[in-house]
Amino acid sequence: MTTLHILHKPLTTIYTSAEIAVGTQYTDASNGKRYVFCYNGGATVLAAGDNVGAFLTTPLYGNISRTDGTCIETTLASTCLCAGIAISAIPTVNWGWIQVGGYCSNITTDQGVAAGDLMVIDGGTTPTFLADTAVAGEEAAVFAVADAADTVAVGTGFLIGCIFDF
Repeated sequence: MTTLHILHKPLTTIYTSAEIAVGTQYTDASNGKRYVFCYNGGATVLAAGDNVGAFLTTPLYGNISRTDGTCIETTLASTCLCAGIAISAIPTVNWGWIQVGGYCSNITTDQGVAAGDLMVIDGGTTPTFLADTAVAGEEAAVFAVADAADTVAVGTGFLIGCIFDF
C-alpha cells in the first residue's frame, strides 16, 4: 500500500536505507508535481534527469532500474516503460525520489525532440534510456509531451504517462 508523505528532508536527499516506505507518494502543492520514493535495484547509477524503468526482477511499485535487460519493456522495439525521472543522482542499492507527474525541466533526451513531440524511452535492440520522439505503434509507452525542443540532451515537458504516477 502506498502512502502520502509529509517531507522532513529535501526531495534530493539520497538514503542508504529505507527510511521511507518504497512507493510512498508526495505531491508538491505549490506546483502539482508528483513524486514517488524508489529503490534503485539496477546495476546503473542514476543521474538527475535520467529516465528510469520499473525493475523487472523485482517488479514492485517503487523499484526502479536503468540497466539494460532489467526494466519492463513493451513488445515494440524494446521500448522500456517509463516509471519516472530521477531528480538527483541515486547510486545502486540506494533510495531516492523520482518525479512521476507534472512539469519536468530535466528529461534526458536523444537530442532530437521537438516542441509538441510525444516522448518514449528510446528503443532498439538495447534500450539507451534516452527520451525519444514516439513513432506509430508506440503510443502505449508515451510518458511525456515536450513543451520545447530539447537542448544538448536535456528536454522539458509534462509527464503524462509514467507508470508509477498516481
